[in-house]
Amino acid sequence: MALTQIDDRGLKTPIDLIDNEKIRLGTGNDLELYHDGSNSYIKDTGTGNLYIFSENLRIENADGSESYIEANANGAVELYYNGSKKLETTSAGVDVTGVMQCDEFKLLDGEHAKFGTGEDLRIYHTGSLSYIQDTGTGHLVLSGTKVQMTNAADSEGMFMATEDGSVDLYYDGTKKLETTSAGIAVTGDIHPTGHIFMDSGYGVAFDPYGGSGVNLLDDYEEGTWTPTATAGTFTTGTGTYTKIGRLVTAFFVIEVHSTTSGNYMQFNGLPFTNAGNVGENISSISYNETGNVMRIYVNDGVAGLFWNDSTSFFTYANCSGDRIRGGVSYFAAT
Repeated sequence: MALTQIDDRGLKTPIDLIDNEKIRLGTGNDLELYHDGSNSYIKDTGTGNLYIFSENLRIENADGSESYIEANANGAVELYYNGSKKLETTSAGVDVTGVMQCDEFKLLDGEHAKFGTGEDLRIYHTGSLSYIQDTGTGHLVLSGTKVQMTNAADSEGMFMATEDGSVDLYYDGTKKLETTSAGIAVTGDIHPTGHIFMDSGYGVAFDPYGGSGVNLLDDYEEGTWTPTATAGTFTTGTGTYTKIGRLVTAFFVIEVHSTTSGNYMQFNGLPFTNAGNVGENISSISYNETGNVMRIYVNDGVAGLFWNDSTSFFTYANCSGDRIRGGVSYFAAT
């Protein structure tokens, strides 16, 4: 609708102004409307505000075919791009259609960035601590071909996980533990405060030659046991043992009665039944008070004393009245 004036005939006619001529309103000419030949202006030059009152406000392109801004009384303000709505105010805040890009996204202490329908994921800072918090029933998943955690200056690694590769832990920027296809590799000492367990196998804590079949400790046990003679009795029969996994080390002190028995010098009472498999019985050395060196062999739960470097047993008569001290290591059946 054009501005009009009443002519001498009482008819309304348009008010036509050439470029740079202005319509000025207000005592101080604070509001100006004009066209400078290139652009059109509604200009408020005063100290107050420029108000536009309307129940529903529309700003559109020249032919009215495309909205730029739509504002509705008691409702939303909408912003458009090429005729498509991209931002709408709501009673809860704003609703964005598409991607939101910004140079900086800032929340104050205690304010949360919330994700998910149930707001299950939250990122926030309390003023003292920073949190990435999953309050839902699922998992918090960090995914990537490489996942790294560094110090605040990004100058020192603390944690690194690599797809199809290792997980690395650092101390003061130096790698201390690395997972490998065979297990783990540790740089430095291991200081456990409790037991180290293994799933199965022998009680071997480490292999200094890097061989296969190395297992962690299954269990650890210490105790006492009593050697008993397979033929007759001992004047003295005491013993102690240590069991690590399946590896048993048993020490003993026995004293043989004065006897002329030709039975083999064997004794029972080992704290655990031996495995009985080839390679799982370990010979040890003992001696008696007369200086004889003996070889010990465990078989079927019985320990036998052989002459050193011989397959012949000592007899009870050979050890008559002697006190014998020694030890044997073997693998238990379980």
